[in-house]
Amino acid sequence: MTAPSLSVAAHQPVFRPLAAWLTAELASWIPAAWRRDGDPALLAVREDGRIRLLRRDGAPLDRAPRRGSRVVVRPGVKALHRRFPLPVAAAGHLRPIIANQIDHRTPWPADQVWFGAAILGHNEDERLIDVRMTVTPRASVEAPLDAVRALNLRPTALEVEDGEGGWIALPLDEEDAPSAARRARRWLPALIPLALLAGLFAPLLLERTALTAALEESGRASAEVRRLATALEDSKAASAYAERRKTDTPSAAVVLEALSRLLPDDVWLNEFHLDAGTVLLMGQAADANRLPALLSASSHFADVQFRSAVVREAAGGDRFQLSARVVPHAAP
Repeated sequence: MTAPSLSVAAHQPVFRPLAAWLTAELASWIPAAWRRDGDPALLAVREDGRIRLLRRDGAPLDRAPRRGSRVVVRPGVKALHRRFPLPVAAAGHLRPIIANQIDHRTPWPADQVWFGAAILGHNEDERLIDVRMTVTPRASVEAPLDAVRALNLRPTALEVEDGEGGWIALPLDEEDAPSAARRARRWLPALIPLALLAGLFAPLLLERTALTAALEESGRASAEVRRLATALEDSKAASAYAERRKTDTPSAAVVLEALSRLLPDDVWLNEFHLDAGTVLLMGQAADANRLPALLSASSHFADVQFRSAVVREAAGGDRFQLSARVVPHAAP
């Protein structure tokens, strides 16, 4: 029994259209600015309100045009021609200079027309060039341009009659590329996967953002807790210091009470000063020389000494100045 065989050639007609379609689709994704198609290969002629596609040389097409092919459109409308001189220096910047002349030399604003410019020669004055400006309103050619675009073709220039049996090309600038809506539809297949990826990663990004915000908030809260703890420690230290000062500084009432118990009845004080733990006594006594021994014997006082010599009064008794260091926490 003979095994059936497959003929590759028999299947080529199936794969060739598929390959051509896929190639055209991929080519249409390439931005126009990156393509190098050379001169437009197609000609679109408007006749009786319909668009007829031809080869660039005017011959009929032998196959369907590739999607995105460049096309020169003959819209079948009249154009306005103006001739005027310009300085020779304008030759290197002719289109922008002509664009500035449109408002002054035609009934339309520059943004409402397609225009072309050509240098016809030099004027009698060699410093001037003779320029021809050709203008047609955009509104008059919008229908044929839209018809060409509807065929998935890319119009790149208009051709209008020059009045002498020839044709004048009016370039279509980048603004004549498919409108924003058409560009959006062209790039929509690429944007859908990006949107899906954004949808997948958006929750992660939002979660990361929320986590970052929570960490920052936690950091700020921790810093505030540390600040409050430091302030509390400082407050405790200040309170402890005040308490120590209060404890270490002898009370005037306690010192006076101790002196009242120690000093004899024949001693009376004229002045009493307590400063930085040192007490200064000034007064009179029947016998002042015995006072240092009396005070030193007490646990409340130390370093007892006269601040000046004892003066014997004529009427009797001694006048004295005596100082002593008060001992804190001494038992009464």
